[in-house]
Amino acid sequence: MNSLEKNRVGFYPCCGKDILAPLRIMKGLVDKVIFCDRARSCLPKNRREILNQVELNDLPRPEFIVDDLRNAIPSLPEIHVFFYRGDSQGEGGSNLYLMGEKWLTKVLERFPMKEGLIITDGSNRESKFFNKITRPEGYYWSTKGWEFKIMTPSPSPENTRLYYIRVERAPS
Repeated sequence: MNSLEKNRVGFYPCCGKDILAPLRIMKGLVDKVIFCDRARSCLPKNRREILNQVELNDLPRPEFIVDDLRNAIPSLPEIHVFFYRGDSQGEGGSNLYLMGEKWLTKVLERFPMKEGLIITDGSNRESKFFNKITRPEGYYWSTKGWEFKIMTPSPSPENTRLYYIRVERAPS
């Protein structure tokens, strides 16, 4: 990842109230993070405190979209990091399989050709597909033209149990 490049964007859909920890995890990878959730109640009530932490710790700028993910994706800018964790099919969850072929295809349409990154715990996944993109030897998604390669993250208390997956468009 070229962290010196400006205007790199992270995207975290179905985020709930999970704000500061993802900003810390994506520090140095992106300049801003777009948080998206359809529930207005997920907007942080302590915005000033969050912005103080952002400034104090030089974290990426948070932006918030209150909308259904299905409406938000087409209007997103280029996404460099797709962050997704803690979602479920149950009550309070999105019930969308964002780590499955259908939804990941939609997210990848917003990715750059090179140096894309997925950071996920594997929530709401299609197991066969997820197992392919997290194989140590990598995976080439021939029908879509994307290459996935699992990365070894630097250890941190906040990124345990997260997969870091490099994503690039395969040469045609």
